[in-house]
Formats: sequence, structure tokens, C-alpha cells
Amino acid sequence: MNVKNIAILPFLVLISCSNKKQNNIEHSIDSIKIDSTVKIKSQIDSIKSVNQVSADSLQVFTNGELVSYCVLLPLNEFKENYNDEYVVKAQHKFILKSNPSAFDYIDVQGFFIDKENNFNVNLFYKRDIADIEEEGLGIDTSYINKEKNFYVIKGYLPNFMDKKFIQITWVNEDKVNITIGYPKNKEALWNNRVETILAYGMNCKN
Repeated sequence: MNVKNIAILPFLVLISCSNKKQNNIEHSIDSIKIDSTVKIKSQIDSIKSVNQVSADSLQVFTNGELVSYCVLLPLNEFKENYNDEYVVKAQHKFILKSNPSAFDYIDVQGFFIDKENNFNVNLFYKRDIADIEEEGLGIDTSYINKEKNFYVIKGYLPNFMDKKFIQITWVNEDKVNITIGYPKNKEALWNNRVETILAYGMNCKN
């Protein structure tokens, strides 16, 4: 398996949501036309979280094709990779602006779920854990929040111990995955960012 493309696997990341709800997130919208349904919202004026991640660290990314979602991403540092031939509908891949060939990446994708499995977070959690183990990847920690319908998986590449990943998955009427790949020396940064991403959730504010 190509370690740079680990993000295209159907397992993606979810992280522990803070009990503190984020209030009064105000932002202006800088629309960039990707296609007729996708917008990037940027310039968040304030983001309140338990870790106080700076307002210019994360911006709102919105997908409107097939599966709708709004998530916080560090779009000031990452750019969308339009050259990836494996990207499908409701999926977006991001690479570092400063070093596109680096291991760092973000993959966001929405999936339809059949009605009988809506909100069945435990089912998808078990499947993704099994998929990760089958791929030979290592898991540092994982947890599930059935009340808020999400789970988080943090791991590493056994043959590349300095390469880490975090997967966040929300399971509601649809499934939304975020997979983040990063070098080990950025682990603290991404742990903080993930808590803010979770606190915001998929809180689309148009």
C-alpha cells in the first residue's frame, strides 16, 4: 500500500469531542469556485475551543455534492490536490502548500449509508478497526462516542515509525471521514487541531 495514499482507504478519522460547545463562531466567507456545489469558507474571526487554537489556524471547508458536510481544516497551510486521479464525488484531498511532496495530507470524504445502518456508529467503528489491522497499520489508541455518533483512531505506519495518522468518523444519516497524515514531530499540533475540529463538528453555518 502506498503510504502517501493511506487516506483513500475507506477508514477515516474521528476524534474525541469536547463537552464544551463552541459558541459564537463568526466568519466571513471567501468563496472559491471548485465546482458548482463546493465552496471553501475562510477567514474565521474567532474559534473557541478547550485548546484555544488560533483563529487563523483553521478555516471552514464545505462540501455540497452528494453528501453535505462542513469541517474545519488548516486551509492556510494546505491546498486541494486536483491532480489526484483517484478522487471521487464528495471526496477532497489536500497537500501542503509549502511542500506538496511531503507525507502531510488531509483526506475528507462523505459516504451514503443505507437507512438501517444510520447512526450505527459501533458497526462502522469495528469495520474500520478491522480494515486498519488488515492493512498492517499500527493503532496507538482508539475510542468511540456512541452518544455523539463518532469515533477516533490514532495510529502509525509500522515500517515508518515517524509517520502518524489520525482518523475521525462521524456516523449519522451519512458517514463523513477525515484522515490526516503527518510526521511525528507535529503530533501535539494535530492533537490540538483535532479537538477543535471535533468541537466544531459538521456545523454548517451558511
